[in-house]
Amino acid sequence: MTDATVGEVRSLLERGEFFWLDLVRPTREHANELAAASGADPEAVERALQFGEAPQLRLYRGHAQLVFYGVQLTPAGLPEPIEVHVYVSDQWVVTVREQECHALEQLHRELDPSPPTAGEALVARILRALADSFADLMELVDEEVERLDGEVADGRRPMPELRREMLARRDRLIQARRLVRRQRDYVERAVEEIRDLPGFEPGPRHELRDVAGQMVRVADRIDDALDRLATALDQLNSTLANRLNAVMERLTIVATIFLPLAVVTSFFGQNFGWKVDRLDSLASFLVLGVGLFAVSGLLIYMWVRARLLADDRGLN
Repeated sequence: MTDATVGEVRSLLERGEFFWLDLVRPTREHANELAAASGADPEAVERALQFGEAPQLRLYRGHAQLVFYGVQLTPAGLPEPIEVHVYVSDQWVVTVREQECHALEQLHRELDPSPPTAGEALVARILRALADSFADLMELVDEEVERLDGEVADGRRPMPELRREMLARRDRLIQARRLVRRQRDYVERAVEEIRDLPGFEPGPRHELRDVAGQMVRVADRIDDALDRLATALDQLNSTLANRLNAVMERLTIVATIFLPLAVVTSFFGQNFGWKVDRLDSLASFLVLGVGLFAVSGLLIYMWVRARLLADDRGLN
């Protein structure tokens, strides 16, 4: 159910039917009413509406709370974490969230024709849907990393723009890895605590333990994607450094060519009496002016040619 009245909750409890109530942005008054009807701890209601928490497990009288995260893509194509507060008892499971969650909405449609019979199976399906959202995301992340690798290699896209996109994706992946690692670290304990709840009906296949294994696999895939993205960033930075070195080399050559001109013009622009009295012929100008410039230009040409030949031999 995505909503329920107090009467509906009491009726389900009286019939002994295990149910899932998925609430999106409930009001505090409605949450208090449902908690009173279901026998939930009042402190749990206060915690239910406080979002922005790290993945964790809390135990109350007769039920447990898991702060569990899924993930989905934003319109910009970046992963967005979805915080879900999951409350589990022997009679119900309640999820509270303040955002739309495609994974849970898809699970609604899957469970309508054939709901699970055991409480553990239902709780496991909810947690696995959130964990699988990370796995589904990784398929898209792998494709994006391959695309970015190709764009770095062909060099058609502006490097600064490409670098900004790669850094944005890296930051989102680091945030997702932080969440996944915390969930991986506490989900084993959460499985044991949920199965030990008084009156909780365990399933025959230990489906909750599969969630722990799924979180381990997701953490490994995120680590692998981050490694590949780091490699692409290193390649991009190397390409940028090579281009900068080439530009600096050209500027150095230009500066070296114009250095003799600056020396000659500054020399002949000085008005010392000794120079004005003695360097007043065409021969002096040709030797000290044109000759000095020609010799320095020849030396610069030979130096640049030697550098280019050395670079060619290094590439071969």
